[in-house]
Amino acid sequence: MASKTVCYCFKYTEKMIQDSCRDYDNHKVLNEIKAKMKDPGCFCKTANPSGKCCLGDVKKVIAQFVRD
Repeated sequence: MASKTVCYCFKYTEKMIQDSCRDYDNHKVLNEIKAKMKDPGCFCKTANPSGKCCLGDVKKVIAQFVRD
């Protein structure tokens, strides 16, 4: 079963975020995305089907896995 893409610019999936949280590094993916947003930059408006920044979605997924 394929894991849902959460960050379309940098290809992070729910599974990747879950694995990072399981390793007790809840903010690793979020920090990586923020760094990549600075260089090389993101293109959420064209890459994300919702047309908006994915950080809110990434934070929701992290909260889901941290809470469980």
